[in-house]
Amino acid sequence: MAGCGETCTHVAALMFWVSATVKMRDERTVTQKAAYWKPPPNLKNVQYKETSRIDFTSKKNLKRKFNDILAGTPTVTQPVSARKPKKKIPAPTTEELNDFFSALKLSGKKPAVLSIVPGFSDDYVPVVKKVHLPKLLNGLRNKDWDHLYDEEIRDKCCSIFPNICVTDEEVINCEKLTKEQSYSNIWFDLRAGRITASNMKAVCRTDESNPSKSLIKKICYPHDKFSNNATKWGTQNEKKATRQCCEVLSTSHSNLRVEMSGLHISETLSFIAASPDGFVHCDCCGVSCLEVKCPYTKKGMMIDDSVSCLQKNSNGELCLDIDHEYYYQVQTQMGVTGLESCFFVVWTDKDMFIELISFDVKF
Repeated sequence: MAGCGETCTHVAALMFWVSATVKMRDERTVTQKAAYWKPPPNLKNVQYKETSRIDFTSKKNLKRKFNDILAGTPTVTQPVSARKPKKKIPAPTTEELNDFFSALKLSGKKPAVLSIVPGFSDDYVPVVKKVHLPKLLNGLRNKDWDHLYDEEIRDKCCSIFPNICVTDEEVINCEKLTKEQSYSNIWFDLRAGRITASNMKAVCRTDESNPSKSLIKKICYPHDKFSNNATKWGTQNEKKATRQCCEVLSTSHSNLRVEMSGLHISETLSFIAASPDGFVHCDCCGVSCLEVKCPYTKKGMMIDDSVSCLQKNSNGELCLDIDHEYYYQVQTQMGVTGLESCFFVVWTDKDMFIELISFDVKF
C-alpha cells in the first residue's frame, strides 16, 4: 500500500534529510573549536621557561656535538662579530621640537601627534565645541514621564516650553555649520524635536488629541533616513537642477548667484526650522529662497498639470497648488528665514518649471 500511495520515497527522503541535518548540527570543524596544543606523547610534564633559557638546538646537532666530545674532536663554532657601540643621540631641545612641530603644521596635513602637543592642539578641537549652538531638543525627554496620562504630559511640556529659546548667535552658527544638510550629523541632531518645513502640512492636519505616530517618529528621529529610487533621483539631480535654474534666471536677473543654505531655526518659535535648498541673490530682486523638486515619476517627461504639486490658475498657467505640502514648505521657509519670496523649481531631465512665490502673511 505504501508503494501505491507514492509517498514512501518522499518520506524516506525526508528522513535522510533529517538525519543529515542532525549529523551536521552536532559536528564541528576544527576551526569552530577552541584552539588547543597537544604536547608530544613522550613528554609527561611540560615546564615553562623564559625564551632566553630555552635551548632550541635540534636533536641532530645535539647528537653531533655529543659525538664530537666523545671523540675529542674540537667543536667548530662560528666567530661572533663584536657589536658596534651604539651612537648616543642627544634628546632634542625645546627649540628643535617647536621647529619640528611647526614644520608639521605647515605641511598641509593634520598629523595626529599635534593633537596632544600644547600650542598646536587647538586646530584639532571639533568646530561644534568652539561655537555656541542651539540646545538639542532630544535631551528634553524625561523617562519618569512615560507613565503619565496625556493631559499630565501636556502640562509638563507647557512648563518647559518657555525655556526653549535660541540666540541670534546660535541661529547664525547653526546655519553656517549645517550647509551640507543631509551630509552633516549636526543637521540631523538640531532637527530632532523641531517641526521642519517639509513636515509643516502634516503637523497642521494631524489630530492634536491623537497625532500620527509616524509623524512624531519623523520629527523626533530624523536620523532614520528613508531611501528609495525617488529620493536617490532627487539627491543625484538636485545640483544639476540648481545649476540649470541659475542659467535660466541669469537671463532676466542682474548678477545672479546661488548660495548654499543650512538649517535655519526660528528665533521667535525655536521649535520650528527650515532648510531651503539655497538662496538666490541678484542685484535687481535681492535675496530669495530656493526650493528644487525632481519628481522621479516624471523622469524623461515634460512638465504639465499632471505633476501632483502643480495646477493651472484662472489664466491657464501652471502654478504651485496652495493646498499641497510643498506650498506649506516654502511658506514656512520664508517665515523662518524672514525672506519675502521663494523660487520654486520642478525639474525633469526634459523640462523645468520655475515659479516665484511671495510670502503670504495670512497663510
